[in-house]
Amino acid sequence: MPDKFPIDLGKKPSGECCPCPSSPSGEYYPCLYIDLDESIDFPASGVMTVRFVRERETNTVSKGGKESQSVSLEIKKILSVKADKMADEEPEEKSEEVLDRYMKEAEEKE
Repeated sequence: MPDKFPIDLGKKPSGECCPCPSSPSGEYYPCLYIDLDESIDFPASGVMTVRFVRERETNTVSKGGKESQSVSLEIKKILSVKADKMADEEPEEKSEEVLDRYMKEAEEKE
């Protein structure tokens, strides 16, 4: 396996709809949704190690020659979760708060 890790998954908006609200830097990141049968106290931010199986992979090349890849992963197990040191100090803004803030900013511009 090539030595390309860690990989920053942040992308600048390209005019298409973002899968998740953007961060303060203006980048957006893919979201991982996990449906659990029990309540787990996930930290606000941290490092998670998972076991996964690649379900699907799509590689494309645009007219300009830019290569991109989309991968669908089936998450089999969460092996570990470790909180960042600052995780409890600065709670992450909830998605509905981000949407409310964006709506307010848009209304103020009108």
